[in-house]
Amino acid sequence: QTEQARRAQREILDAHVRTTLEIRPKILVLDTNGFIDHLEAIKEVAKSGEFQLRVPVIVMGELEGLGKGREQTERPEHAAMLREMSKVALSWIKDKPQD
Repeated sequence: QTEQARRAQREILDAHVRTTLEIRPKILVLDTNGFIDHLEAIKEVAKSGEFQLRVPVIVMGELEGLGKGREQTERPEHAAMLREMSKVALSWIKDKPQD
């Protein structure tokens, strides 16, 4: 009888009870590549006010290092792009309020 009751309970739950789980993050933690590759999208997200954006200290350090990078590389145009995007990202981060 217990097994029969469990089966009946499962049938009722399957037929009448639905659970939907929505995950809605409030805080976004950004990484270095996001700032280099998607700064304009990050600016739009910040402007929307829907999320709190967080920048780890390590990301700030990486952006500063990339912005100062002077090492020789096989792809100088890529290195120049990294330097420029890092500087733009740092400037934007430093101009944002600290909320």
